[in-house]
Amino acid sequence: MSSETSSNEEDRVSSTASYSELPIDPKSEIRILELLPPASPDPTEIHCNLTTARLADKPSYEALSYAWGDPVFPEKMYLPTGYLAITSNLAAALRQLRLPNRPRRLWVDAVCINQMDDNEKGHQVMLMAQIFSATTRAVGWLGDGNAETEAAIDIIKELASKAWRFGITDSELDSGRLWNTITGAGVKKALRGVADQVDVQALNAFLNQPWFSRLWVVQEACLPSKMILCNGSNTLNWNDLLATSYIILKYIINIQSFPGGKFNPNFATVALLAATQQKFALARSGRRTDAKPGDLHAVVQTHRDRACSNPVDKIYGLLGLKKADELIEVVVDYGRSIEEVYQAFTLAYLQKSNMPILHYAGIGYTDPLHGHRSGKLPTWATDWRSGKFAKLSDGNAFNAGTNFSPGLQIDQITLPLIGVAGVQIGMVVGEISTLTSESESLREIWENYPERIMSIKRRVTESRKLYPTGEVTGDAFSRTLVLDFRSASTEIWVGKLREKESQALWTEIEHAIKSKGTITGLWSSGANYLRTAAGLVSVDRNFFITESGYFGMGPLYTKLGDVVVVFDGDKTPFLLRQTMSDEHTVDPNIEENTEGRFSPDEQYELVGECYVHGFMDNEVAAPEWRAKKQTFWIR
Repeated sequence: MSSETSSNEEDRVSSTASYSELPIDPKSEIRILELLPPASPDPTEIHCNLTTARLADKPSYEALSYAWGDPVFPEKMYLPTGYLAITSNLAAALRQLRLPNRPRRLWVDAVCINQMDDNEKGHQVMLMAQIFSATTRAVGWLGDGNAETEAAIDIIKELASKAWRFGITDSELDSGRLWNTITGAGVKKALRGVADQVDVQALNAFLNQPWFSRLWVVQEACLPSKMILCNGSNTLNWNDLLATSYIILKYIINIQSFPGGKFNPNFATVALLAATQQKFALARSGRRTDAKPGDLHAVVQTHRDRACSNPVDKIYGLLGLKKADELIEVVVDYGRSIEEVYQAFTLAYLQKSNMPILHYAGIGYTDPLHGHRSGKLPTWATDWRSGKFAKLSDGNAFNAGTNFSPGLQIDQITLPLIGVAGVQIGMVVGEISTLTSESESLREIWENYPERIMSIKRRVTESRKLYPTGEVTGDAFSRTLVLDFRSASTEIWVGKLREKESQALWTEIEHAIKSKGTITGLWSSGANYLRTAAGLVSVDRNFFITESGYFGMGPLYTKLGDVVVVFDGDKTPFLLRQTMSDEHTVDPNIEENTEGRFSPDEQYELVGECYVHGFMDNEVAAPEWRAKKQTFWIR
């Protein structure tokens, strides 16, 4: 673009006038940008037309996926009726994507949606699944790039071209079975040579581009049938990036970590994105009926650490991935507060007796002194702005209360309190601080102070030789620290070990700590895997003991006096924290009215899910426990 503009150009009409002259029915129509070839006298200027189309007519267009960046709009995109101010990154993309001799039809959210009209924006966001599913191809603009990103693209293409040597075929990329691929001798031999072919610094530079951490990218990459990535004038097929991602993951898992530096965290994010995309591709194709994507709340949880400028888009930005048979209603409304959106999203699931939504919530993962959880949000509603933590299990590994149907009491009279039926099985007692400090999870203890773990084990075994279930207390302690080998993390690293084998590995770990004060350099690969598994399941978790002597693993900020309960219909126990009944959390959906407010004597805050050794398999179905069933009012 030229450095100066004439007074006539400055006087052109605003973006509002442009949209008013091209109205759409936002529930069924879209605008399409016709990007014109560069023209004289200034070929750097971006000239376009805007047209409208009904999605039902199956219009032809490419959908642009890009990072918005800061809300600064120094560039201009010229239309017959005026101009639109756009960001530098979008301007760079449009200049690069222009064809030399014919228009290019694109759907670009910042331009094709009137961003000043919340009503239109809400309806168009609800059409995103159709917009990106119907596109002929999605184009991911990563930015202008540089020498390092260009080198990374060459590496990715080279590795992808030899994917078959690493046990990855085109059919596997389509089938989603890459994680189950057997790594034989030939594949391992090929993997050993990967480190010589990879420039870690170049790949980190490539993956560190903002596009890879952007939340909206998830559905923009998952929904189209085809996608290409553009870095300046360099292009990369999306499947080539997926293949290389799996090759490098196989190397890390089966061989070792890469020399020359750690990969950017975005590398793992690409793998998560690939897994999400494959589930939707398989479900859409119908080739595998077991490949159904998870509930929308599971997708939101998986990608909650991704970046978006508006916190409500943590949910709205993934709505296109909601399953057709997922019978919850989420209405996009940018006029609602963040707390209103987050609470309504949780309620939509709870009103369908969907208990798994509670596993993302709780105050136990937020630092009480430095956390950022909103005081207006009930503790049973997830604050998706907070950092992601690993759930105990996403499968059917645990069945603490699944013999019973959920018992939920939810209505406008009780909100923000909800009633959940269940049984109290204990209370947290003992000195938790002897194992962790306020800022250290078990993961940090494993890595930096493993002798503390052996110290707490000695203390609990000296006081009681047998655990309440009848097993040896030391064995129960060891099994608790790895969630009884029943989480996905432990299955990946050590499989379902027989008790004798696991105890041999624990003995080796204990010997290393006693003799060297460290758990590094363990001789047995099995012990190394066990140490890794224990570290993985300990992230953001704390060890606790109940007054009856049961061992548990709860959220990092578990406190003495927290109540341990098993809810009817749920897979794991939870920790609750009793609070004064005269304290009141404001429901953002209803006007504050203290007269006649529902206020039971016992009220609780949700701390979070937990593991309790000996209470993970419907033990609460016994008559003595069912007699103690009650309703816990949580706010």
